[in-house]
Amino acid sequence: DDILVIDAGDTSTSGIGAVEDSEESTVDPATDPDIPATRTEVRAAHGSPEAFTILFGSGPAAEGTDTAASLEEWAYYGEGLEYALSGDEVVAVDPVELRPGVVAEPVPYDPDSFRPDMDLEAVLAATGITDYMGGPVEPMIEGGHVYFADRLAWGITDDRLRYVEAFALTAEDSETETSE
Repeated sequence: DDILVIDAGDTSTSGIGAVEDSEESTVDPATDPDIPATRTEVRAAHGSPEAFTILFGSGPAAEGTDTAASLEEWAYYGEGLEYALSGDEVVAVDPVELRPGVVAEPVPYDPDSFRPDMDLEAVLAATGITDYMGGPVEPMIEGGHVYFADRLAWGITDDRLRYVEAFALTAEDSETETSE
């Protein structure tokens, strides 16, 4: 199976150059009982993420589930945290800090609305998106298409959703005074 790879630099769920690099190490939820261990616990503790990225695997369903494995990042900028999830498990928690002049506006999308069996029409129906642009990414990925809408990007290969990224960060509005 082809894998959709999109590399736009250091973006994760944050936008290019909008997040400060942290010198703190990743927190391991397996060794820290105060860290939520599952996506359900993360949602209970923090609510819906302000931004997220999902990469759906193309292999067989994860053990005990009916969907292919996924890797996800959920960002909570107001709390300074970004969770990495593999399937239902939290595998890492990283501190995240916005650069000056950048603000987070939570996205109107929910990561639980997306499944790997979705095609373009299903994504549009789940999100309510009517205005978008996109097209094929061949010859890099045979049968692959990438799409962009307001604060959301997604990739589909062979009518299966492979990638979703919801962007929460924007430039801070600055009022400028002019003298006459």
